[in-house]
This record gives sequence, structure tokens and C-alpha cells, in this order.
Amino acid sequence: MKHAQCRPTTPPVSGREFPTDPFCFEHKLSGLPVFELGEFERISTILPAEMIEVVSGHKNAFGISELMRNIDTCNAWMIFRNLEQIPAYKAIMEEVLEALIGELDLTNGYCLRPMCFAFVSSPFVRVPLHIDPEHNFLFQVFGSKSVYINHHGEDPILSPTQIAGFYADEVGFSLSGTPVREENFQKFHLTPSGGVYVPVTYPHFVTNDTSVSISFSVTFRSVCSDAHRMRHLKMLQSAL
Repeated sequence: MKHAQCRPTTPPVSGREFPTDPFCFEHKLSGLPVFELGEFERISTILPAEMIEVVSGHKNAFGISELMRNIDTCNAWMIFRNLEQIPAYKAIMEEVLEALIGELDLTNGYCLRPMCFAFVSSPFVRVPLHIDPEHNFLFQVFGSKSVYINHHGEDPILSPTQIAGFYADEVGFSLSGTPVREENFQKFHLTPSGGVYVPVTYPHFVTNDTSVSISFSVTFRSVCSDAHRMRHLKMLQSAL
């Protein structure tokens, strides 16, 4: 593996482990040319428009290129989805998955339907509370930020019914009405070469530090996550 070398470290709390617990890990993805701002401006012209999500607080609507050039002042964050469509990112994703299989002692075929994303955000931006349906390994590659994760197995802030409702359409960022008290969350401060694992449907939010932040996310489903989804959908159906 030339780039990934994803090496999960000892979890901060004894006994925590994949796939049910958040934990920190180290990596060597920072500094690669594919994670430079100019490269994201370039790929914004290649990716289908629906693959780029933009949330901006700027009073004027910027085009993607202009937004990228002003990312340090425009109070915005962007998601570049399904980067595995581009060979360079697909190669990195595959190296990451190979490393994870080895480091976490997973069987071949454990990682189903893998995808990769990039997150580019302005200083001080806050990404609201949300959940994701996949196993999520988040790599910080430029700048720094804090990821706050609710340990759903120990201190849940969502009910099974709310999780089931999410699975009904898998629309993220649907938790804006949920009260957020930081004591219900574990904080992971990420700098380049650091990352965090976010378990399936664990509520989390993100606060950016004082500079532009770029993160790379590798996600995948598994038999475990599919079973979790089906269990909640059946619960939702039985309640109708």
C-alpha cells in the first residue's frame, strides 16, 4: 500500500471496538495532490452536478469554481459524492479498504458497496447533527476540525423509531430539530494524518476550526449494517 496505511489506534475507552464503537486512527493520506483545493475545483467540472452538495451562508450564490476560490471567507461547506467514479480516488479507496480488512481482521467480502466522498469547508463552519447508513471512516487531510459522536449503544439520543424513519428514505441531515447537549457526545479532534470511525447511524455533528478543512471519507455497507437496516424497517412496517 503506497498511500493508505490506515492504522487504527487503541480506542480511547477500554473495550471499544469495530463496528459498534467510535475510535481514532492514523493515516498517511495528507499531502496527496488529489486532496488539494485546486484539484477539487477541477473535478467539480467532471462530476455530475447532483454529486456535489453545497451549503453556503453567503448572500450571493457562487458557482462552484468561485466558491472554491473563496472557500476561506464564504462560510460554506461542500460534499463531493461518489468520488470512486474518478480513478485516482477509487485507487485510494481500495487501498484504504485493503488496509482496513487487514488491520481490523475482517473477512474478504465484508465491505459491501464501498463509496468515497470529500468534504471541503470554510473556517468555523458547523455541519448539523445527522446520521449515516454506512460504516464511515473519516480521514482528515487538510486543516483541523472536531467531530462529536453520540455513542448510540450507551447514551442514545435517538429512539429506534427515529432510526427507522431515517432508513425509510435515508435522507441525511434530518435531525436539525433534535436537541444537542455536548455531554451526550464524545469529541474527536482531527488534524491532518488523523481520522475517526463513525459507526452506522451514530448521531454526529462537526465543527470546523480556524482554517479551511478538507476530509476524505470511505464508507461501506456490510451484512451487519444491512441487517440493522432491515430490522428497523420491519419495526416501522409493523407499526403502520
